[in-house]
Amino acid sequence: MQTLALERTYRVVLPAAEQLNVILVGVGGTGSALALSLGRLAYHLKQKGVDVNLLFVDHDVVKSHNLGRQAFCEAEIGVRKAECLALRLNAALGLAITAAPVPFTAERFAEWTSGWQEPAGCNLLISAVDNYLARREVAAAIAAEGGTWHALSLGNEHHSGQILMGNATAPEMVRFDKLGLVSGIPSPYLQEPALLEPPPAGATPLSCAELTAREEQSLVVNQQVAAIAAEYVYQFLVRRELAQMATYFTLSPATTRSLALTEVNVNACFGERDES
Repeated sequence: MQTLALERTYRVVLPAAEQLNVILVGVGGTGSALALSLGRLAYHLKQKGVDVNLLFVDHDVVKSHNLGRQAFCEAEIGVRKAECLALRLNAALGLAITAAPVPFTAERFAEWTSGWQEPAGCNLLISAVDNYLARREVAAAIAAEGGTWHALSLGNEHHSGQILMGNATAPEMVRFDKLGLVSGIPSPYLQEPALLEPPPAGATPLSCAELTAREEQSLVVNQQVAAIAAEYVYQFLVRRELAQMATYFTLSPATTRSLALTEVNVNACFGERDES
């Protein structure tokens, strides 16, 4: 009788820490929903004696067409999104979230984090942006850190989305051991290089708000991305263990698929690898 061969799965085990650093880039449709979960996670960890240094980055202001789809209200129209959410969560939960109402760049990232204590495995950069130029800046920031920062890249189409986690930008940064542990996860931008490419020539992409108004985008797709992303953040910040590298979903019909940390899945991001 033929037996079914199951591929071995691996885990990344992160070190215990008294301080964790999280930067959320983009607090629009997905980012504003995730920001609320980040606040709750930061509060939970504060109760356990762990400090979360949390920074929101977004240069945009709240506009009337954001209401209903993003986590803002009419009284907040005209306020910088990052500052609005930081102020609200700080007041509600007694946190010390900071805000940077400017565009994210790799250069600014280096300036912001230059004085931070940054042991490997304690730093998470979350991308909830909607354009390839901003994603290129996030990818450059991660590459410059040599694996000490993990990136969580979030994105969606009209009724589907993906959540990608990783920190390694070169194959030598990833090693599997006999205990079932792996030293790193391929960067989201190695997993899906197309995220850094411009849209097709002649394309005129509409904003999420415009697509939603035209009933072309699900009103809940951003919340679905944020909910799955919040679980990834929970595993990173609280459980301190990662066992998957990506999750893909569609809402019509409702299906979800995740990629475990296996040698096949990881190696596929790097092409041919020399394991000698």
